[in-house]
Amino acid sequence: MTKDGCSESESLKSNHEEADTRMCVHARVAAENGADHIVISSPDTDVLMLLLHHLPAISASKVFFFTHTEEKHADLTRYIPVQIHDSLETSLTQHFTACLLTYRL
Repeated sequence: MTKDGCSESESLKSNHEEADTRMCVHARVAAENGADHIVISSPDTDVLMLLLHHLPAISASKVFFFTHTEEKHADLTRYIPVQIHDSLETSLTQHFTACLLTYRL
């Protein structure tokens, strides 16, 4: 989807039914098409775990997780950077999130 219109993308076709996992596919494809900064918005922390796990496949230089809830006396708006800076952290994060995702299933 662009300012000029929208069209189907072969690279977005997948068997993912859950919106949580489809967001990661969309982020990857957006980065492949030149997006350098990506913001994924969700109230669900599962999406943050999925982003951490799939971050190595998303080639954007900056990826943020945006979450927002309002309470009576507080606005809990957060932009959480989802960057990993070295290969050790990447490896540990992938194993950690894989364990969390497996446990949740």
